[in-house]
Amino acid sequence: MRLTPDDLTQRLAKGPPRAILLFGDEPLLIEESVRRARTGARQHGFDDRIPLSAESGFEWGRLSGSSQTLSLFSERRLIELRLPTGKPGDAGTQALIEYCQGADPDVCLLVITGRLDSRSKQARWVKALDDGGWVVEHKALGAAQFRGWFRSRLRDKGLAVDGDTIERLCHFLEGNLLAAAQEIDRMALFAGSDGHVDAAAVARGLVDHARFNVYALTNACLAGDTRKALRILAVLKNEGTEPVLVSWALAREVRSLVRIEHGLRHGEQKGRLFKQHNIWSNRAPAITAALGRLGERQLENLTRQMARCDRVLKGREKGLIWHELDVLVLMMCDTTYVPVHSAELYAAS
Repeated sequence: MRLTPDDLTQRLAKGPPRAILLFGDEPLLIEESVRRARTGARQHGFDDRIPLSAESGFEWGRLSGSSQTLSLFSERRLIELRLPTGKPGDAGTQALIEYCQGADPDVCLLVITGRLDSRSKQARWVKALDDGGWVVEHKALGAAQFRGWFRSRLRDKGLAVDGDTIERLCHFLEGNLLAAAQEIDRMALFAGSDGHVDAAAVARGLVDHARFNVYALTNACLAGDTRKALRILAVLKNEGTEPVLVSWALAREVRSLVRIEHGLRHGEQKGRLFKQHNIWSNRAPAITAALGRLGERQLENLTRQMARCDRVLKGREKGLIWHELDVLVLMMCDTTYVPVHSAELYAAS
């Protein structure tokens, strides 16, 4: 059964299933679900906790051994299996399937891993856990979801923060749930007895903790959000992200847009083109928005700029790669932008 993280506490009140899989993009949310699962299991007599970590060389026989061996401390056991790679291999797949097929009702298996790609989500071991228990995905939070999560966490802590301060905090902390949780804990330390938090005290301790990745950058570019896209690009640069990774991610989006736009101009159906280029429903609005803003001429210019970035990266053309990536981002967001390339800056200096 597929559940959301919010469903977990309510479901656990009735007792844990034979197996629970926790995975996703947000480590903080996953670990909070782990704590909820432990608490819920303990309330139903699963007092014996057995931690396992399926790292390289792990003996999968330990899983069946832990589930079958009688405990000296409790009749009910919670087995916590950490799966760092998200890929159990053939032996692990078989072990997990066998566990689900013959699981003891007095044993609950909690499998904890990180992000799973679309192929891994359809793996046999995931389906076995889904059929025999609960599968809970912890998705990355978008800007609006992050604000909702942040406000909810403030309420849970009993903190009263004015709207302007919340917006400022969300601006600086967006995309970094761990830093946001730490900031809320810090605010709780100097809050008044009524939970009121002084805005000046927040401002004094606030630094830019926003964490973004190349996917957040491409989403901002597709949406045409120039300010956000340039900010994400600056964060990526300051965090030491390899420019080749940024270039690759942007180039992939440009190539998809070029092919889809070409197909639309030649009378092909948008739905079929989206399916052909792996544009699923969650990304369709952003791609549609970009196609409405970027025509054939703009996409040709983007293709030329993409090639320029590649040449600069490979040393085949003089230039500053982060400047050229700035240009590429601006061209994707703002169709009126007139590019100034780093080679021209060299010539002027």
